[in-house]
Amino acid sequence: MPSAPPPLVSIIVPVYNAVSTLSRAVDSILAQDFGQFELILSDDGSTDDSCAQCDRYATSDERVRVVHAANAGPSAARNRAIAVCRGEFLFFLDADDSLAPQALSSLLASQRSNNADIVVGDFTRRQGDLCSPSGHSLAFSSDTALDRQALRRYVCDLYLKTPNRYHLLVYVWGRLIRTALVRTHQLTFNEALHTSEDVAFNFGLLPQVDRLNFVNTPILYKYIDKHDGHAIGKRLTGESGWKHFGYVEAFHQIAAYLDSSDVPGEHTQQLNVAFVIYTVIMLIRLCGHANRDNWRDILSLVQRILGDERLVDGLRLYRPARGNSQLIPLLLRWRLATPLLLTCAIKSRLLYR
Repeated sequence: MPSAPPPLVSIIVPVYNAVSTLSRAVDSILAQDFGQFELILSDDGSTDDSCAQCDRYATSDERVRVVHAANAGPSAARNRAIAVCRGEFLFFLDADDSLAPQALSSLLASQRSNNADIVVGDFTRRQGDLCSPSGHSLAFSSDTALDRQALRRYVCDLYLKTPNRYHLLVYVWGRLIRTALVRTHQLTFNEALHTSEDVAFNFGLLPQVDRLNFVNTPILYKYIDKHDGHAIGKRLTGESGWKHFGYVEAFHQIAAYLDSSDVPGEHTQQLNVAFVIYTVIMLIRLCGHANRDNWRDILSLVQRILGDERLVDGLRLYRPARGNSQLIPLLLRWRLATPLLLTCAIKSRLLYR
């Protein structure tokens, strides 16, 4: 019997206690109209039945492989799968999302058109029975190919000015990534981060990317839980709370990317203003969890970020856009930690109630 051809795509799904959604994700992968893939379910120490569920899928379909390990977070789960994957391209999917039937074939068709290093598909947000667009239409109205210069313009002209609206480089799921770029440059996800690990990974990869394609057709359903905006507040004590400020570390990768494509230091001011925007977003999310039990821990985190030099420098130039808080930047500039915590808590509850 001739051996099966090697997989063209390695689909990586980190799994942790995902019993309620895992079948939706895996079934959507196995139903793809392109079949030359391997699916690596990276079980991150699940304590529910999703561990056994992974094994059942591997038994019933030879394209499915399972990696079991102790719980260490989604970044570690992805890294373990990258280490053993065999595909020419990587594709990440979260265990609570799902793919459209033509997802892989659409991305591969785009990749073959110009030998792109990364191909990003559009997606649809789903919250209950409600669907909403991804927001990519702010930058792309059709299929688009970006070379190195166009990618740099996207970062400088769009992403850094409004990082919470232009998210082409915010996530790693829903895209083909050439595996050789990751392996050759020994790129991994930073396992110390609880947030913005995808940003750090993408910008670590970007200096090696000659061409990125965007496919305007939604290929992925991103399921949103109404409490997702508050997920950051679950572990707020001591150093574990600081790990949620992953953007602080990710900005080193963004700066390194810009320095690799322009004069080093040329974009420092722009980066620092973007750092302010990220800080405001993070503080609003964080302070919405303030209560009697964690008040001191959150206040300590607020005081810690107030001392970052990038924040101090960025505040000199930052001007809130219309509709954004005018008070929060003033409290940041004056380093008034307690009033800042209270103001951000009120803002958070208005946004996420």
